[in-house]
Amino acid sequence: MVKTPVSDSESDVIQRFSFGVGCFRFSYWDGEAKQVTSEEVLNAVRKALEALPALNNLEIEPPLAPRTIEVATTARPVLQDGESIISPQAMRIDFDLYIPSRVQHSLIGETLPGGDSAVSITGTERFRVCIRDTFHGEVAFVQPLDPSGDDALDDSPSTAVQVVREFLKKNFKDPTGKVLFEVIGPSPFHADFYLTHGATKDSHRFSLKATRPLGYAAFNFTASNEHFDSPEDALEELFFDLSHELGLFYEVTCLRIQALHEWEALSTLIEGLLADTSTRSEKKTKRPKLPPLEGLMNALARFEIDQVYRDSQIAGHKRSLYDSDTDKYIRELVEEAIKEIPQYPTEQIGRVLAFHWARRQKRFEYLVATLCALLGGAVGSLITLAASK
Repeated sequence: MVKTPVSDSESDVIQRFSFGVGCFRFSYWDGEAKQVTSEEVLNAVRKALEALPALNNLEIEPPLAPRTIEVATTARPVLQDGESIISPQAMRIDFDLYIPSRVQHSLIGETLPGGDSAVSITGTERFRVCIRDTFHGEVAFVQPLDPSGDDALDDSPSTAVQVVREFLKKNFKDPTGKVLFEVIGPSPFHADFYLTHGATKDSHRFSLKATRPLGYAAFNFTASNEHFDSPEDALEELFFDLSHELGLFYEVTCLRIQALHEWEALSTLIEGLLADTSTRSEKKTKRPKLPPLEGLMNALARFEIDQVYRDSQIAGHKRSLYDSDTDKYIRELVEEAIKEIPQYPTEQIGRVLAFHWARRQKRFEYLVATLCALLGGAVGSLITLAASK
């Protein structure tokens, strides 16, 4: 939280929280298909986090009711690739991190514009990480704690997300290997968030002034002093409000990444088919074994079905979220993320495969006709020879 005088009175200050958002979490995977309880997963996460020296003030709120989680895979899924993995499913996980300025420099790995170092942008060496579980997945809020210096009111909390993410990727190591630090990114939600406390123009709990320059967007919230006694009281409620929209945003991001990887795999096979066809008349070279043409057509059909299901899922989740009466703040960015999902050229690829299928059928028909003609000629010759005897 920043405290900055706005008049000659020492008591007349603006209290402001800043935070950035990301999608990372601590997931559980132990390499075998089995059932585990939410309590077992959370205990493993707690022990792994407590082993990190730079971490303190750890708080984990378990789910309202214990549950059994089915681990259905022995191959490690990758959140970065849009795949699902067993998450703690805690209501919240909060902790503080101490990251010295020299470490921040090495994590950022670059000199920022104007010669500023990472610490002059985050303004602090202490960070608060708050992970919230939503229907759509986990959302992480990262606060620079008590930023100071000349740039305290111009801090970049989105840079704090980058610093914390890279620090955990480098330093979080679970001795058992069962708890994994997973991210979606590097940082697909480009925005800085700020919260102050004061009078608002209407009866809403929060008023919002959003600006979207060429760089990161800035969302400046004011918590109504009629609803909240302090910005600290308002912060958790703002996290709750934002987490559902952000959860949908990251769900869309995951689905987009997953579709991209599936399309790349399918495209590789199709390109192999075309390359194999174009080089048949050339000197044979060693090429990867391709699946049958029928297999490619089935794979394309499965991709189209997945695409329809994905679009329907996103539309349903968006409708459910934005048809409710609760306040919404980042709908424009969520809708932009949905629009960025590409529509893959499945119809055109289908025509290419159909062409190759038809050509293969014609070759087969020609071969059958040729064999029939040869066989008919041979039979006729035999009959003629037998008759002449």
